[in-house]
Amino acid sequence: MSLTINGKKNKITKTDFDILAKNLSLNEKQRDNSYEKFIATKEKIEWWVQNSFLPNNQKNKLQNLVDTRIEMFDR
Repeated sequence: MSLTINGKKNKITKTDFDILAKNLSLNEKQRDNSYEKFIATKEKIEWWVQNSFLPNNQKNKLQNLVDTRIEMFDR
């Protein structure tokens, strides 16, 4: 990413996104709806990863990264 979230480029947590939402003046419902939309794209992302031209080991790494990030919002 070229922009920071809560002053970070790495090791971003859900709390950092919560702070971003607050700074954007989103209420809790808007923030939670954004998280839900991201979670709902999981199957589409999985399809794109599996049908990409990446080597299998890279596909697995990318899918693990996506799964980790989605789990962060699904708590």
